[in-house]
Amino acid sequence: MYIMYGKTNCPQCEAAKRFLISRGIDYEYKQFGIDYELDDLMALPNVSRAMPQVFLSENGVIMAHIGSTQELINYVEGKQ
Repeated sequence: MYIMYGKTNCPQCEAAKRFLISRGIDYEYKQFGIDYELDDLMALPNVSRAMPQVFLSENGVIMAHIGSTQELINYVEGKQ
């Protein structure tokens, strides 16, 4: 499963969500200010300032950092 950290008014976050939905891929969306704060995100491995930040998780444990929207698309299309 993918975990996506995003924020309001973020076109790239919406694009990433639409991409995953179009592929029938389950994901968990975390909204800035509601589900997490900046310190929480910065504590995760390999985070950049781009939004969204997407991670691969297994049983609720983050296994790998994927990146932002384009990295997510590249990762998923490379896996399929």
